[in-house]
Amino acid sequence: MLESLSGRTCDMKNKNAILEHIQNELEGKAYLLVLDDVWDEDIKNWEDLRDSLLGMNESKQSCILVTSRSENVAVVRETPLDHRHHPKAMVAEECW
Repeated sequence: MLESLSGRTCDMKNKNAILEHIQNELEGKAYLLVLDDVWDEDIKNWEDLRDSLLGMNESKQSCILVTSRSENVAVVRETPLDHRHHPKAMVAEECW
């Protein structure tokens, strides 16, 4: 995430240092973070990430969008049923 925000390579390993740099990049900005094709069902990992990111800009309306093929990922993230979308498979003609 930090590399995408800053456009620079990041070789930091310390989580707190990385979060501090991300916070500096996001300071005063609203953001939409898209986490595509998530498979991690560990609730601790999700809570750490969510709390760190959403706590950075409490005055801004920021959002995290998660896509996954696993229903358990949505359950772990406490996604309300009315916020879950289950797209149907497309027929070959629609794909073109």
